[in-house]
Formats: sequence, C-alpha cells, structure tokens
Amino acid sequence: MLWMRIFNGIGVWVGALRIATLSAGAVGLDVVLLGLGSGLLTNTILVVNNYRDVDADRAANKRTLLVRWGRGFGLALYYFSGSFAASVLVWFWLRGYGAEVLFGLFPIGWSFWLGLRLKVARDARAFGVVLRSSGQVVALYG
Repeated sequence: MLWMRIFNGIGVWVGALRIATLSAGAVGLDVVLLGLGSGLLTNTILVVNNYRDVDADRAANKRTLLVRWGRGFGLALYYFSGSFAASVLVWFWLRGYGAEVLFGLFPIGWSFWLGLRLKVARDARAFGVVLRSSGQVVALYG
C-alpha cells in the first residue's frame, strides 16, 4: 500500500509538473496544488480497500498504514483527502479561475457521505458500494 501511495502521489504530481513545464515553461503553486488534490482524492480508493482488509491484513502480518494506525486513521485520511481536494477548488475560484471550478465540490460532498457509509460498512457488498462510488467521485472530480 505504501508503494501505491507513493506512486499515486508522486506519479500524479510529477506528471502535472511535466505538463506544466512543457506548456508554460515554469511550475506554479496552482499546478502543485492541483496535483496534490487529485492524487489525494485518488488515494481514497486505496483507503477504502485497506479499510475493508484491515482484519485480514493484520492476521497476515501485513504492515499497511491502517493496520499500524487503525481504522480511525483511515477514516481521517479519507476525509482529509476530500477536504484538501475541495480546498484546491476554492483556491482556484478565489484566484479568479471562474465559478465553474466549484462544480467539482458536488462529488466531494458525495465523498463525505461515502465516508459515513465507510464507517458503518461491515460486509463485502457495503464496502463494494463505497469502493465503486469513491472511484466515481474521482472520475467526476476530473
């Protein structure tokens, strides 16, 4: 899981930096924030997956972040990721990019509701709904 977190975070960030450098010749704070927001939101899919598998991972002596720090940490990470992605959109709006960037807040609101469902999920079907829906949030966020 740690490798996937590093790859998703750094991979998205480096990709955004390369695109920005090629198109503008420089990298600004906007590009870094957009890469981090998208990367953290994408990471919610991994959080749901590991949240579901904590007991099995603990029994198999896996050392995922959620095994080490618990489901409460996973839920906090899920909410933090959505909150950061939302704050990036507000940042863009405040910088004058237009109110249309705020449409991305709708899927973020959905992700907060999904966090509540994640907290009470107990069976494979419930986790599957949260997992699939988290992927849809990422797709709608853009």
